[in-house]
Amino acid sequence: MPFALLLLLFLVTGCATTTEDNQETGDDTPVVETGERLIASPPANWQRVYQVNNQTLRLSDFIPSGEEPSNWKTKLSFESHLADQIEIDPLDLLKIDADSAQKNCRATQQFNIYAGYENNYEAAVQLLLCSENINREMGEIALIKAIRGNEHYYVIRLIRRIPPFQPGEHELEDEEIAAWSRYLSRIYVCDDSDTHPCKGGAEN
Repeated sequence: MPFALLLLLFLVTGCATTTEDNQETGDDTPVVETGERLIASPPANWQRVYQVNNQTLRLSDFIPSGEEPSNWKTKLSFESHLADQIEIDPLDLLKIDADSAQKNCRATQQFNIYAGYENNYEAAVQLLLCSENINREMGEIALIKAIRGNEHYYVIRLIRRIPPFQPGEHELEDEEIAAWSRYLSRIYVCDDSDTHPCKGGAEN
């Protein structure tokens, strides 16, 4: 698998904007937000299957239309925590996912794709391969992005379940993983300030 290609995609693609997620008004009135927020939306025709929204945690899970919530193959999660609850940097936060995979998978591979700043916020991206999750008897491939905002810590996960595989021999096409990387590169955090501007108007 050409992981150097994925790294190159993150370095050259840059951050474009997407439409805002989790806005449901029930009419045609535009929703205008201020303050720090994640600029992201699920791919077209994906359905939300789970949501949590409280003072400390916001979480929304999406799967493609046609997949069953109890037996999904691909899942996208948007997650945010209050920033003062997490003191570590984005790479260390992603390591928690890697450590969990090592406990639950027969073999794992972890690739730190990107670490730096996006829109003047700390960010990191990791590709995580699980040859077989011993609890589900399925292989898993995840691309995970963490962004440390001033008010919230954001984690975006794209996960695909596939048949068990040997390390380096999974059946997921490199082009699909590259498409994932382009999608995640367009997700960013802003707060309308000069330091963290909201660019607005780009497509998904």
